[in-house]
Amino acid sequence: MSTAITKINIDTRYQEINTINSTLPDSETNYTTKVLAYSHDAMLRLNTVISSLVIDVNLLLPMFQQTQRNSILGDAVLASINMICDKANHLEIETKNSFSAIAIDDEINHQSIYKAQIQKSIGGFENNLNNLVLQKASLMSVYTDKVKDVNHFLPFLDEVTERINKEISRLNDFLEKLNELLSLILKIKELITMIITVIKTLMEIIKRFDVYRVKGSSSDGLVNLVNELKDYLDGFLNT
Repeated sequence: MSTAITKINIDTRYQEINTINSTLPDSETNYTTKVLAYSHDAMLRLNTVISSLVIDVNLLLPMFQQTQRNSILGDAVLASINMICDKANHLEIETKNSFSAIAIDDEINHQSIYKAQIQKSIGGFENNLNNLVLQKASLMSVYTDKVKDVNHFLPFLDEVTERINKEISRLNDFLEKLNELLSLILKIKELITMIITVIKTLMEIIKRFDVYRVKGSSSDGLVNLVNELKDYLDGFLNT
């Protein structure tokens, strides 16, 4: 879906009108000067309306492309926008033709006729501009309703996000406790390994003590064995 929207070239149109104005008799300068100034102002206002429409469409139209229903609605809105732009371009052409007719018509010598034609052109500008503004307001009301629908779901999304964040926090707490448990298990494993080592050493000492007893070793041998056990225990406690 593309927006075929064109903005009016203000500077070019101003130069065209100014060229037309220079071809008119001096007696009509006052009127043409007023029309020239008003036309420039009116085209600026018209271009502002079109530019605003382009911005609004670029910002809000993508939301209508999410579903088929919204896509159809977006097509209808786009058709309305193009209709407004066509009217704006038609208004531009009408105004240019109006001034061209005045410039080439040598029969227009009476100020009253000329003034009536200018007032008619000005009135056409006012009506067309007002219609464009009203159509833009109607168009934006459709967007506003759709935005309200979206905003209706935002609190629910916030609630879901909050619940997810809570679950993530709980998961982090669980992982932290799990790490503590694993650390404790590793310490217990190290302690069991040390106990097993001590038991094996004591069993070895007992075996050696039995050897000393069978051989009828003297008390010096027993003292040496006790000292050996003491040295081992001291080393164990210092690890």
